[in-house]
Amino acid sequence: MVRFSLSEAVRKDISFSGLRLIPRPESGDVLVPAYKGEEAQGDALTFLRLWGLWAIGMGLSPDLTKQILEKYIRITFHLPTFADHATWDDFIDTYFATHRLTGAQEFKDWYRNIVQKAGLLITWYSYSELAMATDFFAAANRLGQGAEGVVFKARLRGPLGVVMDAAVKHFKGMPQESLARVLREVAIHREIDRALVPDMVHLVGYCTCARAPLLVFQFMDNGNLRHQLEGVYGDFLLEHPRARLSVAIDLANAIAQLHYKGRWPIFHRDVRSTNVLLNSNWRAKLTDLGLAVTIKSEADKRIAPVSYSQGYEDPVYTHTRVLHDKTDVYSFGVVLMELVTMMKVWDPQRRPERSLAELVVNRTRSGNPYTLIRYPDKGGCHSSDVLEKMMHVAVSCCHKDLEQRPTIDQVATDLQDFRSHGSRRKWVVDQSESAPAPDSGCIGWKWELDPDPKPF
Repeated sequence: MVRFSLSEAVRKDISFSGLRLIPRPESGDVLVPAYKGEEAQGDALTFLRLWGLWAIGMGLSPDLTKQILEKYIRITFHLPTFADHATWDDFIDTYFATHRLTGAQEFKDWYRNIVQKAGLLITWYSYSELAMATDFFAAANRLGQGAEGVVFKARLRGPLGVVMDAAVKHFKGMPQESLARVLREVAIHREIDRALVPDMVHLVGYCTCARAPLLVFQFMDNGNLRHQLEGVYGDFLLEHPRARLSVAIDLANAIAQLHYKGRWPIFHRDVRSTNVLLNSNWRAKLTDLGLAVTIKSEADKRIAPVSYSQGYEDPVYTHTRVLHDKTDVYSFGVVLMELVTMMKVWDPQRRPERSLAELVVNRTRSGNPYTLIRYPDKGGCHSSDVLEKMMHVAVSCCHKDLEQRPTIDQVATDLQDFRSHGSRRKWVVDQSESAPAPDSGCIGWKWELDPDPKPF
């Protein structure tokens, strides 16, 4: 496969904050030559074609392609005609007129055809186009705010000119730290095969502006799961237990896809309800891979725990400082408890169990966890059966013994079983010889055939 690179002569004259992210040329690369400003018509067209092919290969948006090139020409060769064009198409018109070339429209069509064939999934945007897409980060476009930054809704033009809704994440803190965070997430998203991991909120773009690095994600209409559980957008999940089950299945599938569907396992490490987003059809997708780890060797599992939101941290991981695929299972179990109880994960006013996981496990140990379940206010056919089964799965996921926890693909299968064949099996306390001792502080569950089946 042919790779296009900037020649060293071009690199030394480019003023671009993301230059250090652009690979240096290697043997066999087709090089973009230095622009002299006095090229013959054929050489001028060749230069523009090579620049376009290099930019497409790097995933640059047309606007960022235009900005870098016009600054390079204007500053290096003092040509005022190449100053601040509104669009890439406008720049092409000026370039063709300056060099007395014909066929500007044909070049634009050629460029769009190459972009389409390249199938760009993650685009490198300019700061100005993301600022304009969010109406300069207007408060009216604010979707939410967390510890790391603020998310804004954007109307963004993609590489092919198609306008789409997107979510732009604007980080807090030092720009250098934010840029490292952006680049880390871009690298992990590039490892993901979207066809195999459909239940993630995928990255569609990023910006490496030195003063404000940004991430651009697919837009999800119904916000995050935590807001839905709090009733910010209505009571749909409260009144529809099967919708809560569907959210749980989608989330379990997303984690399983990250763990088992790629070339290397990816452990998320930050599964929580604010990182679960819902689309217009109430399908759930997992987002935020900023803390994720790609496991290429056993050494990659020895990584210190991060500062989770309180209540989601796996006590085994916290104690051993060794990552496991069941670390995400614990956090998933806590989210499942949120779905069933619709309670806060951490509540300083809730005594003695401020942690939801601790509260649910203690109630289960005493034999009465069902008082915590938030049933629909308006009733519903066999809703209790659905929610009680989900509660038992949640407790199993939060088992203190890793060996007793299921893997996330087992959980996904079991939850799907609830939806498809809920009448066939049920969870019961495991009283076999292999079950945890009663005084161990652990609870074991197992499947049994249900003699009194109920359809969902």
